[in-house]
Amino acid sequence: MKAGEVMLLDVRPGDEFAEGHLPGALNIQLDQLVDWLEGMPEPMQVVAYCRMKLSRC
Repeated sequence: MKAGEVMLLDVRPGDEFAEGHLPGALNIQLDQLVDWLEGMPEPMQVVAYCRMKLSRC
C-alpha cells in the first residue's frame, strides 16, 4: 500500500495511542468510529486496529 491510499485508524484509548502508534495513524475512539466513518467526505479504504490483551489462555 502506498501512502494516501488507506486511512489508518487506531481505535485504542487515547492514552495507549499516546504511548505509541503506527506512523500516520489517527486515533478515533471505538465508540466514535461509526459517526466518524459516516462523516468522511469521500469513500476510501480504512484499516482499523487495536490491541487485545490475552489475559486468559
